[in-house]
This record gives sequence, structure tokens and C-alpha cells, in this order.
Amino acid sequence: SYDSNAAYVDGPMEVEFGTISFTASSNQGSSQGSQEQSGGETPTNTPTFVVSSDGYIMNYLGTSSSVEIPAHANVVEASGDIDMESCVARLGQSQCEQMQNQIQNKSEGYLQTINDLISEGWISNLEYTETNNEVNITGIGYDAFHEKNISNVDFSGAINLQTIAEGAFRGNNISSVTIPYTVTTIESNAFGNNPLVTIVIGDSTNGSNITEIGGYAFNPGGTSTIQSVTIYRSSNGVSVETDNGEGSAPFGSYDITNSWHPVS
Repeated sequence: SYDSNAAYVDGPMEVEFGTISFTASSNQGSSQGSQEQSGGETPTNTPTFVVSSDGYIMNYLGTSSSVEIPAHANVVEASGDIDMESCVARLGQSQCEQMQNQIQNKSEGYLQTINDLISEGWISNLEYTETNNEVNITGIGYDAFHEKNISNVDFSGAINLQTIAEGAFRGNNISSVTIPYTVTTIESNAFGNNPLVTIVIGDSTNGSNITEIGGYAFNPGGTSTIQSVTIYRSSNGVSVETDNGEGSAPFGSYDITNSWHPVS
């Protein structure tokens, strides 16, 4: 969510500074074949990305610290077993049954539910299968790359990307990032808790389509200090969440109001 007192800027800126089985087909994650997972552990030879039918990367299953975000990828189907006993003990019968129905019916957001079950260890025999349904990658889902030991993310091929969701890359080792001009929304904590030094949004030729930057979006946390931020001119104006007194400014203590970067 965004602060209603957000500061609006009308151009780009340059800144220094019991078990239930289910089978599901993704509607929000790419894959390279069919694999099985047990006890919440990633199976061998898994797909690199879990990609939904609406073009969101919902989970990163690879092991490389360097990641390239593609322009498009094939949708992945998933199946596995929910540990209903553990789920009910923590969340109650009603909520767990809702989760079960969501997955069985492939309802909106069900892939995120699967991710939540994985993180809790409440799913076994998880299997991913790549389909022939290719989609444009338009978004990075909630916590998709959270704490995956990523040190470099390359968006140069992500020509269709529009949204980077909450927590998408938080808790990694990224020191420099360039966001493609096509991105309109960077949600809260998208790159939080990374040792960020340099941030670029858009480019000098195309400007940027960015309209919203959420709280803590690039806040490095810890002792890291951002040294340079460049936000290219946006014809839409940009809503940047302001510090609410709890250190929620998107770029930490870095002041992004001092300069603007023009488009060639």
C-alpha cells in the first residue's frame, strides 16, 4: 500500500546518494520439466522459475547467484500433497479448507498459497511440469527471490516487465540494479535489505513508465549506504512513499529530491 501523503514528482530524477492431494496449473510462475519435491525441499532438476499464466515469476528455484529475467517463458503446472493436520493445527479447519479449494480450483493467487505452504513445510511430493503455453513476463511476484543469495539480477531482456511486487528481491546481496523503463510499479520492500550502492530506474532514451515506488522499496538496511540513484523522467509522474517516521522511505536516508535526470 502507498502512503496517502506520498510526494508526487512530475519527472525523472537523478539522485546521488492428514493429507490432501491437489493438482494445480499456474496462473501467476518458468519451468524446465517435471520434478518432485518432498518435505518442502526443492527437487533436483527443477525449473528455474515458476511462472504463472498471467506472466508473473512466482518463485525462483535455481541455484545461481546471477539471474537474468526473461522477456517470456512457459507456464508451469504444479501438483503435490498438503499436510492438512499441520495446517489445521496452526490455522484452523476453515482456513485450510479454503486454501485446499483455492488450489484445487486454481483460483487467483493459488501459486502464492503453494509458496506459503512450502515455506511452512506443509507440502510434500511437489511436482512442477512445464507446459507449451508461453507468456510474456509482466511481473515478479511476492517474495519470488526472497533470500535466494542473489548478487546480480539482469533486467536487460525483461522488455515486458511492469510490476515488481512486495519483497520480490529482498534479503539478497544485490549492490547495483537497473530497472527497465517498462516497469510502472515497484512495491514496498521489493529490494529491501540488499547492500545497494547504485540504483537506476529507466534509461536516457525511453525515460521511464514508473508511477509508484513503495515504502522501503530500496532501503538497504543495516550499515549499507546508497551512493547513487537515477530516476529518468516519467510522463506519468511518480508517487514516492514518504518516510512515516519509522524509516519507511523507499531509499532509506538517501535524499532523492535534489536532482532530475533528463531524457535524451
